[in-house]
Amino acid sequence: MVSSKVVKCPGRFSQTREKVFEAVDVALEGRINVTEHDLATVWDLISGDLAGLDGRDPYYEPTEDVSRTPPHDNYLSLVPLFPSTYTLTPEIREKHALSRGVDPRIAIQLAAMASSGRNFFTGQLGKDAAKLHVDKNVTLSGYVIGSNVGVGTLSDGGPEGGGTRSDSPYLIEISKREGRGRDERLNLAAVVGFWAEGDTMLVSQMQSCKNATLPEGPYFGLTCVTIAERVAREIGFEKIALYTGRAHPYFLEHHESWARMGQLFVCMWDGSAKKLGFDGSRVQTRTYTKTIGTGIRERL
Repeated sequence: MVSSKVVKCPGRFSQTREKVFEAVDVALEGRINVTEHDLATVWDLISGDLAGLDGRDPYYEPTEDVSRTPPHDNYLSLVPLFPSTYTLTPEIREKHALSRGVDPRIAIQLAAMASSGRNFFTGQLGKDAAKLHVDKNVTLSGYVIGSNVGVGTLSDGGPEGGGTRSDSPYLIEISKREGRGRDERLNLAAVVGFWAEGDTMLVSQMQSCKNATLPEGPYFGLTCVTIAERVAREIGFEKIALYTGRAHPYFLEHHESWARMGQLFVCMWDGSAKKLGFDGSRVQTRTYTKTIGTGIRERL
């Protein structure tokens, strides 16, 4: 039986995305394959109407989320706003990544995340989740590490329905295998979202899904950050960064939630960063940063 679970959260930059997709409906006329010309057409239609959207957390010209570099004022800035229900060519995705200052070889890896799906970790990166230790005696055996892209994308929860809404342009999806053979199914346990900022992976989302759980033992945040760090290494980033709990952009849109959720964010973000050797301070900096030391430039 198919579950009727519905994900109601609209995701980040909802006002901007609503404005963009009013123009997308006009330009694409029902198509889902998006060309570079389509992006330029959409940009011409809406570029003058984007100021003042999304309150304290605007996609364009952010003043408080200064850890994220503002997007360039051109049509390539639209690329992260397309959920995975639309198809953009790898070339367009690479151009966008290059506009964010990443190395061309990292841009290729980021673009491939749109199509790798459940084969991301084993196929694209050539690694085995069963050998990924998230604690001394805990691995991700029995889990699949997949990929997805796009702010507003709904990561499928699995046979039980539901899922999580993306707040980030690049997504790492961790699903748990249930059953065997023909009865095998994947239930989503967690999503880790990030931005590509030059030589740095900026982790911006760690979100659980009720359909499955991560391995028992380490805290949820520790497991998510450990996975993100391994992916950052394999893609070729030189650094990985995490928001502090207090500076997390979630509270720009939902500032009234700090009293209820602030301690959870401090534990998940600040606690994980400190435990895993990141540099930074929950008071003096907006992010924690760790130099991985295996950036793609060092592999030459």
